[in-house]
Amino acid sequence: KIPEISFENSEFGSIGKVAAVDGGSATVLKTRSFLIGIYRAGFVIFQKGKRVEEKFLPLRMEVISLENSAEKYLSAYSELVGQVPNEVPEIDKILDRLRLFAEWGLVKELLQKLEKGDMILVDGSLRASIVPPYELLLKVTQEAKNENICLVGVTKTSTLYWGKKSPLIPMVVKTSEEFCPESKWFCR
Repeated sequence: KIPEISFENSEFGSIGKVAAVDGGSATVLKTRSFLIGIYRAGFVIFQKGKRVEEKFLPLRMEVISLENSAEKYLSAYSELVGQVPNEVPEIDKILDRLRLFAEWGLVKELLQKLEKGDMILVDGSLRASIVPPYELLLKVTQEAKNENICLVGVTKTSTLYWGKKSPLIPMVVKTSEEFCPESKWFCR
């Protein structure tokens, strides 16, 4: 039987605070030439089982049109990443991208706020793509590593593989069922 893991005496060091970042978005009205949507993002920080801090960005309502979609996207991307993107997505995807950019902005803020041994839970698999952009993910993961802050992707789905051929999520589930069905564990 695999022993229960205590982070207090593990190779991860002592876990102080755990922060979680997430957001949501919804389209209110969609036509051929514009859409109206809302989004919000925020974080909570827990320490010793208690909520010690929270921050929620104000609810944002966006009117995204064929005329302003590129400007909105380029502005948000440039503010977050510090450079101009290679492409602008279709109008249907911009609202979700603005939400994701807000979430990653909060991750960057938490990296400045948290300390060695703390943990940030991020919605997503921490795999570079268009969102999050490779440049941003590289910078954020390097900063987390330098500060000894554990950055954790929380996802229900993944395109990652265990070895060369086995999808990661089913293999993690299978391993869990075989080796530690009744205990806490982790997988590198």
